[in-house]
Amino acid sequence: MSFVSIKSFFKPLAALDPPQPSASPDKVPVMESPSLELGASPILSGNVCKRSKELSADLPLLRGRKRKVRARLLESDSEEDIPDNTTDNVVDRKLARVRPEHKPDSKLLEAKFDNFRSPDTNKSMVASPISASVISSPKITPGLNGTFDKFEENSLKRLKISGTTVIPVTPTSPLIERELMDTCEQDIAIESPVPKTKCNPISKNTHTPEAKNSSPSISHPHIVSKSNYYPDQRDYHPVDSACWETKTPIPYLALARTFQAVESNSSRLRIQSILCNYLRSVLALSSPQELICSVYLTLNRLGPAWRGEELGVGEGVLIRALVQATGRSQKAIKDELYKVGDIGLVAESSRCTQRMMFKPSALTVEAVFSKLQEIARFTGCSSQQKKVEKISALLVACRDTETRYLIRGLSGKLRIRLQEQTVLTSLAHAVCLHEMERSGKCAKGEELKEKMDTAVQTLKSVYCELPDYERVIPALLEQGLEALPKFCCLTPGIPLKPMLAQPTKGLSEIFKRVDQAAISCEYKYDGERAQIHVIAPGKVRIFSRNQEDMTDKFPDVIDRLPRHLGNNVASCVLDSEVVARDTEKNQKLPFQVLTTRKRKGVSLEEIKVQVCVYAFDLLYLNGESLVHESFRRRSKIMRNSFKPVDGEFVFSEQKITSCTEDIQAFFEGSLKDQCEGLMIKTLDHNATYEISKRSFNWLKLKKDYLDGTGDTLDLVVVGAYQGTGKRTGNYGGFLLACYDPDSEEYQVICKTGTGFSDAQLEAQYNILKQHVIPIPKPYYSLGTCPAPDVWFDSNYVWEVKAADFSLSPIYPAAAGLADRERGISLRFPRFIRVREDKTPEDATTSEQIAHMYRSQQSVSGIITSTTGEDYY
Repeated sequence: MSFVSIKSFFKPLAALDPPQPSASPDKVPVMESPSLELGASPILSGNVCKRSKELSADLPLLRGRKRKVRARLLESDSEEDIPDNTTDNVVDRKLARVRPEHKPDSKLLEAKFDNFRSPDTNKSMVASPISASVISSPKITPGLNGTFDKFEENSLKRLKISGTTVIPVTPTSPLIERELMDTCEQDIAIESPVPKTKCNPISKNTHTPEAKNSSPSISHPHIVSKSNYYPDQRDYHPVDSACWETKTPIPYLALARTFQAVESNSSRLRIQSILCNYLRSVLALSSPQELICSVYLTLNRLGPAWRGEELGVGEGVLIRALVQATGRSQKAIKDELYKVGDIGLVAESSRCTQRMMFKPSALTVEAVFSKLQEIARFTGCSSQQKKVEKISALLVACRDTETRYLIRGLSGKLRIRLQEQTVLTSLAHAVCLHEMERSGKCAKGEELKEKMDTAVQTLKSVYCELPDYERVIPALLEQGLEALPKFCCLTPGIPLKPMLAQPTKGLSEIFKRVDQAAISCEYKYDGERAQIHVIAPGKVRIFSRNQEDMTDKFPDVIDRLPRHLGNNVASCVLDSEVVARDTEKNQKLPFQVLTTRKRKGVSLEEIKVQVCVYAFDLLYLNGESLVHESFRRRSKIMRNSFKPVDGEFVFSEQKITSCTEDIQAFFEGSLKDQCEGLMIKTLDHNATYEISKRSFNWLKLKKDYLDGTGDTLDLVVVGAYQGTGKRTGNYGGFLLACYDPDSEEYQVICKTGTGFSDAQLEAQYNILKQHVIPIPKPYYSLGTCPAPDVWFDSNYVWEVKAADFSLSPIYPAAAGLADRERGISLRFPRFIRVREDKTPEDATTSEQIAHMYRSQQSVSGIITSTTGEDYY
């Protein structure tokens, strides 16, 4: 037996039924109790009303009680206190003014308080209070925001909580329960501020002028309760379907429900649609700041990547916070984490058993983002405990699925298969539809698709030049999509994601890929990519390929740079390579030497590893963005605007030619000059700087490309096998994986044990043993390969070289991309070096591996087709 709350049932049941003996008022006694304080948990007992089976006959009468309900809620003495000419929407507005907190709590309606039982009858009971209050139960956070008017021991038939009535309904009548809940929600609907637009291309709830004039009655759009939000519904309306109202804070639960819907879908287009729905509601109802917060929380960031803001919350801190918030023991949490492997799911299950005396305020998107920023700013000896306290407070306030995604976000891994390119696409679609809804301009079919594709192209292009949502989003909302490129462009001080080159296997491939009269060949240096920003005279910043600020690492470069600038250079952005150098022998040193430099707090006096800057591209000069200019023009402007000094600042060695023999000779010369090989670049046609893209307009030819795979791979270490013989006491072999950004999985590709010196094996053992985990992460795709002796967290990236690729029935890397059933593995892989400059998400992707395999299998060594944009 369960109980369903309904506000339209204030009078005794006999008043609603046709006169019959069984429905007399004395058969439905009313119970009383003294007033209870906020947060109290009364013990309810009594006999269950036997009339629940008769409710099916009462439904038509129940639906007609709206005016009586409003009369009671408006504290009128009778229905007659409301004039006959008062329209429903006027009453609704008055109702909203008198009781603005009246809103159904569908979590209560859906849960039906199955765990709250009368000690005498052992029957389930539920109350839907006027405010978002909850009756105490063993599994639901209590917080009673009202009083019991009547209570009679051992004979509970009907309960009022500030005007809320509880009616027993048999569990065998789901249709009746649904009808009663619908009636309850309709009775307290408040007039919605939905704008009457002429068209809504993707919503069935369109408010058209024809609909407005078709009937003199005024409709009341359904207001979704805060715990009842479905962003994946097909007929989504940005206002009607939202679970918050205009100018009210966005509940964090709405974003959590969006994450849940995204996580449960595998279709890329469906995921885009779900996120687009949520963002449309944010655009229609909320502020630009809340949109920015929503985007950052979706990307699991605290700000632009170049600011380097990180939460710094480890698993240990999260477990301590869970212990404090839930009362569970640390051992119980760790045991569950060992079995489940997902701390977000552990937190969610722990949250369900929490008991409280007072219900905290609901979390909002802006408040959660602000709290996360506070957590990131904690420093000092007591910072960990402060983080525990702050996280614990957030956990206490969590509802429903909020806990899962809050904890995952704090751990740095949402794992919902939502990449930045998908977020940009969804945001562009949402803005495009929002602009059409506001203007009343309608587009359908191919016209709508064209508009949305143009919006995506515009937003992605702008964001590539200015990767800062705090600047792009306000301009987007104020100026619109069409004018956005005029207000958001490349700005010194805000780093770009660099253009990258595709690997090649030989000279023949170069001329088939680059079909031009002449090409530019440049030395490929073995150093660290550096994007140098001269913001103003005396103000310089240096960024890595991952947009990390590494200005403090190179004070010598900044100190020397002013004397290399031309007289006309006030501001600029240079793309370059910083290479370690032996000044005594006048030789370049390998990248491993450069990694020995300290990353922060470097002073000029203590520098031991000297460096030289090799500039090869100019992206911005004196207020003008050059990324849309040809490489020939960019290169010419660069060489005319800076003053090279040998050993400090020089231009990359360049040769413009169309002759195969010249390229071969230039390639051999690069190897003799301690370089890795050549960079081949288009000069005039298709020669713009393609930000954040691995392009076929730039090709790289390295000395070890002429045989084998054509490129080294950057793979993540996920496991190890114990060593035997000479390697006893160390790890003897390692399990490696590539990264699939679409599924956010690490896909195992091979195991390797060659290429290591004894010293390297010992060093890797000492490093990796600190990152051992009991079981593989849920996002490790393992196939049927032999399980390693130990598993590692995905923290380290290694550069690996192999003889070639082969299809494999046991390794899942790139499965389905090159073969329907089998994955791809490496033959004879060997360790080259540790890539400290790359994060695990920067590892070689499954799509890149599939491309390398297809290229290898081609007779000519050339795959002429290129599919879509290769953003990374």
